[in-house]
Parts: sequence; C-alpha cells; structure tokens
Amino acid sequence: MTEATGIVGEFFSLKEETDAEILTMQCGDFYEFFGEDAEIVSEELDLKVSQKSSHGSSYPMAGVPIDDLTPYLKALVERGYRVAVADQYETDSGHAREIVRVVTPGTLLETSDADAQYLAAVVDGSGSAGDSSGSSTTDSGYGLAFADVTTGR
Repeated sequence: MTEATGIVGEFFSLKEETDAEILTMQCGDFYEFFGEDAEIVSEELDLKVSQKSSHGSSYPMAGVPIDDLTPYLKALVERGYRVAVADQYETDSGHAREIVRVVTPGTLLETSDADAQYLAAVVDGSGSAGDSSGSSTTDSGYGLAFADVTTGR
C-alpha cells in the first residue's frame, strides 16, 4: 500500500496524534475530513464525499466552509463523537497545521443561538470547616452555584 503524502499524509499524521474518533483539518477556507472520517461525516451529516488523490492513491474527502464548522461539530458531538480540530497557520516555508482542541460534549461551548450552557456546583455545608482565625465551625446547609459557561455570567 502506498503511503499518502501532501495534505492527505499530513491529515493521517495528525490523526495518529489524537485519540478522537474524527479529525477535521483546516485547508485554506475549508475544514476537510479524509479517509474513514470523511465516510463517517458523510453518513452522519449528509455531506457529499469526493476523492483526493495522493501519490497514486485516491482517498475519500468531505469538507465544510471554515465559517460553518460549529453546527457540524455540534451535530457530531451530539451523536457521541469526539472531534479533533487542526488549524492552519503560516510558517516561513508555507502552511503548517496542528491540533488546537478536541471537542467533546463537555467542551463544546460555542453556540449559534441563545442557548446557554450551565455549570452547577453543590456544596454540602454539614461538615466542619475552619475559618481564618483557625477555629472550627459547623454549618448545616447546602450551597448552590450556577455559571453560564457560554457567557461567563
């Protein structure tokens, strides 16, 4: 089997660096999926699959515009996938890409509507706690805190 080179080879190399089920890699104005990842997103998200040639071999490819990535990430995460995102940056010799985040249900905070995502904490105050003077106090109650992690409130 011939090993992929170029963009496809870079994709497969980045894919080996992550334990995410799917990788999307920025290629200019698009985020691209290759190989099995392209087949998965095609089936899950109804994206069209084309072919990308590399070193005499052909690989499945699917992509989304860079500005439209969030709804696709959200849909994949809602279906139980962990998605690694590799962004492109400029170097002296051209373009390079690196994985900048792995999106999971706990980290998908970008929303395209007014949906808030809350983090809640409950504290049981029935135990003993020391105050700044070193004395011990006993409180009987609970504490509750909410934070909207999408806005910081």
